[in-house]
Amino acid sequence: MKTAINLLVICVMAIIATGYCMGLKLLNVQTGSMRPTFGPGDTVVVRVVTKGQIHKGDIVTYKNPRNPNQLITHRVVRVGGGLLQTKGDALTMADPAIGEDLIVGREIMILPNIGSLLDWLHTKAGLAAGVYLPMLLIVICEIANLHKYYGAENGMIKAYGSTKKAT
Repeated sequence: MKTAINLLVICVMAIIATGYCMGLKLLNVQTGSMRPTFGPGDTVVVRVVTKGQIHKGDIVTYKNPRNPNQLITHRVVRVGGGLLQTKGDALTMADPAIGEDLIVGREIMILPNIGSLLDWLHTKAGLAAGVYLPMLLIVICEIANLHKYYGAENGMIKAYGSTKKAT
């Protein structure tokens, strides 16, 4: 059990570190503007790109020019002169043109329904179930292993302050 938990923690950390080093970001979809390609509750994985790597038809994430804290993920419908124009697949009108400097990244993968899970992990219950409970299980497993090791090493098991010979 302990080995499986440790292996899981190491794998998750390795995936996160690798993604970070590769310039990957996980973004939760909040609206239906890109339906049917993806919708609310899905997660879009984007990779950082440089100028000139964006082409018509790519799905990109960019900072809203009116609110830099808000990210928008839409499909590129026009590229030219250092500007891009995007449009949500479910929308009838294109967005205003933006500069390439606002681009956060290009979509490389869509993870259906993972966004709902990630949103839940940001709640108190999700934090408890996704972080605190696994940490508690690791601590309990380690205490059990220490108890087995020291009890077997001494040939004795200490219980409630008395020493009894192990059988």
